[in-house]
Amino acid sequence: MSFVFDTYALIEIIEGKPAYKKYVDLPVFINNLTYYEFYYLILRDRENQVTKILNLFNFNFLEIKKEHIHDAAKFRLKNKEKKLSFPDCLGYIMAEENKMKFLTGDKEFENFDNVEFVK
Repeated sequence: MSFVFDTYALIEIIEGKPAYKKYVDLPVFINNLTYYEFYYLILRDRENQVTKILNLFNFNFLEIKKEHIHDAAKFRLKNKEKKLSFPDCLGYIMAEENKMKFLTGDKEFENFDNVEFVK
């Protein structure tokens, strides 16, 4: 099984959370928006470790198409009471399209189909 990782999962991995140990050596499928969010957070919180942290992952970038953006916006609007982030909605939609699971620990995604929820 392949996974589209969200930023939450990536942060849990670099923090060494045991629940995410089995995902450490897997290929990391993400889109550019998730990468941006992740890069920003490590730059903000661990500036002197940016290169080391980025080298921990085997990133595989999924191309964002306009249809993904449209579907993610519709999904976010449909679930607006959950206050889902746009990067997460986009990752979720891209996981579905690519027949992968969306890997997250974000409680708002816990009961959605096609989610590997890890806390």
